[in-house]
Amino acid sequence: PDECGPDKTLGEMDYSAMEAVLATNTVGPMRVLSACLPALKRAGAFKVLNVSSGLGSCSLAAHTRRAFGNIAATDLAYRSSKAALNMATALAALELGESHPQSCVVAFDPGWVATDMGLRGGKDSPPLKVEDAVRRSI
Repeated sequence: PDECGPDKTLGEMDYSAMEAVLATNTVGPMRVLSACLPALKRAGAFKVLNVSSGLGSCSLAAHTRRAFGNIAATDLAYRSSKAALNMATALAALELGESHPQSCVVAFDPGWVATDMGLRGGKDSPPLKVEDAVRRSI
């Protein structure tokens, strides 16, 4: 939502809007995984792919402008939600890997994709269409 967009500073942030971003990008995928667990466990081997973003990388946070061009360093809601998704996915992989070592649980960055958010990056057009990003990931 615009209330927590990339141009919002800490003092301007609508934190209820940030909670909505976290609910969608972090809690949502974990709820889906949890709901699917009985079927996944019956299947034996399975793959879980959570769509994350390089913007969720804590190690790249200090180098945002160099790594991502004009995307503002203050995109607190989105970037925090993807960092939290990365951690939640890593912990789910640890938990599920103990009982299902042949399975795979990962968060991945599909690259710069032509979505509403991707188009506001301030550079040329994103190199990937949504369809191409999906095709590359499966």
